[in-house]
Amino acid sequence: MLGFSEQAVVGANETTQNALAMAMCALIENPGLESRLRNEPGKIRTFIEECLRLHSPTAGMYRWTKEDVEMHGVTIPKGATVHLRFAAANRDERHFEEPAKLDIDRKKAGSHLAFSHAVHHCLGAPLARLELNLSFEILLRRRQNFRFARAESNYDYVPGLALRQLEYLWIKSDPLELEAAQAG
Repeated sequence: MLGFSEQAVVGANETTQNALAMAMCALIENPGLESRLRNEPGKIRTFIEECLRLHSPTAGMYRWTKEDVEMHGVTIPKGATVHLRFAAANRDERHFEEPAKLDIDRKKAGSHLAFSHAVHHCLGAPLARLELNLSFEILLRRRQNFRFARAESNYDYVPGLALRQLEYLWIKSDPLELEAAQAG
């Protein structure tokens, strides 16, 4: 129970925070995307799914094989410990056309493995998606001109095998004109 409780706290907080940070980076790094999402709010959901696919907050998980498995000519023996890397699967060109590209028009954008799969699918996935979608809906209604607050935009990640987490992220934005007028 303690392990399950720990997973629930991490999944409900840390991974959603990490996904939000990486989605902000994606928004800033793709010129014109902020404007398009503001004009087409229905695309926010696909944007979030694409960010989860490209920048899964959980990098991978350990699993143990129940039987011998052959993959691409390599046999993984029964009982072997494997570390499944979600980012690798989420960029598989056999499943995603132009897998390295963030595409908010992608069909089946949610068919990624950011939340694992089948019996291992993350229990908190619906909550994380809701939090991420609402965050961007609110941010895009209230702020504009998102940009990095520091000249360099290289990313320092916290070392780890399970989570993909930025050490820091400094951003700036401006109030949306309508919001500034209401405040004045």
